[in-house]
Amino acid sequence: MLLLMVSLFYSLDMGFSQMREDISNSNPKINPIISEWQSSEDPETFASENNLSFFEGKLSVYVHLNQADSISRIPKNIDIQASDNRIVVAFVTSNQIDDLATLDFVVKITPPDYAKTLPSPKIQPEESVIPIQDENIYLNLIWIIILSSIIVIVIILKKQKKHTELE
Repeated sequence: MLLLMVSLFYSLDMGFSQMREDISNSNPKINPIISEWQSSEDPETFASENNLSFFEGKLSVYVHLNQADSISRIPKNIDIQASDNRIVVAFVTSNQIDDLATLDFVVKITPPDYAKTLPSPKIQPEESVIPIQDENIYLNLIWIIILSSIIVIVIILKKQKKHTELE
């Protein structure tokens, strides 16, 4: 009986896993990282962790069009920030991404080029401060400041001397 329950649970779990996979990959026009953002429990945190621009419930995306003049066919409720040739930069909600992906003139929807999804390096606290290689750097800086100050004082004194001689 226990074996039957375990196998039933396993088959149900596999079915749900497949269903989740099917939902996240439901539209090939939508970049996988954007699909993950759409299905995340906390879109703001997901966007932050993946270097995506997220503001007031909307994500910044590139909408790639099949023709440059297709921009006029984009629905008016889409917040277009900029466009160039066949790429439109827009802030969109998750539902708007799905709506855009259904349009025949939309080729793909991707994160902007500046939103590279690279893994962030794990920095240890002691590594967060850049060590100074040369202890004499402080002495050099102090000497530069002292010499600069002396030069400024000499220039001021010479100007005062000239000014008093003219009077």
